[in-house]
Amino acid sequence: MASRRRIFWSVNMKKRILIIFFLSMAFCFMFALLLGPQPYYDGEIVELFFESHSFWGESWEYSIVRPDGSDLLVLNAALFRGLRKESRTLTQSELDTVKDIILSYKIYKWDGFSGHRFVYDGHSFSLHVRYANGTQINAKGYARYPKGYETGANRLSGYLLYLATGYINLWPYLTDDT
Repeated sequence: MASRRRIFWSVNMKKRILIIFFLSMAFCFMFALLLGPQPYYDGEIVELFFESHSFWGESWEYSIVRPDGSDLLVLNAALFRGLRKESRTLTQSELDTVKDIILSYKIYKWDGFSGHRFVYDGHSFSLHVRYANGTQINAKGYARYPKGYETGANRLSGYLLYLATGYINLWPYLTDDT
């Protein structure tokens, strides 16, 4: 009789231990998915390319790059299908504002977005940002956009337009109402 109780108890204990083990593994897996290894987007930006093209003629291309042998980052802008080109060196404060826009408007969440609607008279965009720590943001779309695109793109392109030209009111991109 005692051996039956011990066998019965040990079988139940094994089941309990297995259930606890699998539940704790499932919890750890869900927790890891929620927190997971998050890329670090608060580092120093070493390269940025952002362009937007429209069938209707609106077009701009911005790049922030480090010329060979230079410690300075340079903003290059080609506006209105290249009819106007601007280039200037950025200050650390201006670069920090670009970084803040990427964080505040959650532009980093666009990473990995790639959308195409097979419409050939619409609007396209592409974005590439590389940080000093190796983290990157890559997104592109044609007539499809990631969540928050309109506000984030308007704010980023508006600020880069302002840096390149000094025009604040050329586009309504510097307000949060867009």
